[in-house]
Amino acid sequence: MSKNQKYEYLTDTKAVLVDGKYILALRISALRDIFNAEGKLVARGGQLGGFITPGALAEYGGCWVDKNSVLISREGHTLIYDNAVVRSSQIVDAYAGEDASIKSSTISGSKKCYVEISGNSKVENTTIDNVNTVISGNVKLKNCLIHSAEGDGKTAVVYIKNNTNLSNSEIVPPVGKKIEIDLKKTKKNVRITTEMTDITKAR
Repeated sequence: MSKNQKYEYLTDTKAVLVDGKYILALRISALRDIFNAEGKLVARGGQLGGFITPGALAEYGGCWVDKNSVLISREGHTLIYDNAVVRSSQIVDAYAGEDASIKSSTISGSKKCYVEISGNSKVENTTIDNVNTVISGNVKLKNCLIHSAEGDGKTAVVYIKNNTNLSNSEIVPPVGKKIEIDLKKTKKNVRITTEMTDITKAR
């Protein structure tokens, strides 16, 4: 069992299937009380965390991955940092920082698909499936799906920013296109593509 200042790795392991290969993740446990930047308790000392690959959760700040979550970094990078919190989610090669919150979601990036969630963004019950995606500001996504209809998200890019609030919606960037989403009003039950010029800009 190895230790660092914030959490330790336990002997409990989990084999996680990612793109046809099993990756071994280790259960973590908090070594001390963990607080975010506002002084709010995130995890108590001794509290079980999720299953992670070594180093995927930062050893500084108030970031945490709860016991029902899985965090996989295939490249050995730190994925969750600052005060980002992950609950009941699976994250593969995707980054979350600042005060981002991810709950009941599946977020998948890769070496060729960059995914980052930052600011005060809140992502809940949402799937991001291997599409370059940058979420920042005070974005709220609930019950959403971001994917590429052509099955190749490596050349598409989605930017979601500022106070965008989307629920029960689908974002489908075409291959080779960039979509910027910056909404002033809450949108529900929409399918966002390049043709929806009233709420998106594509180039």
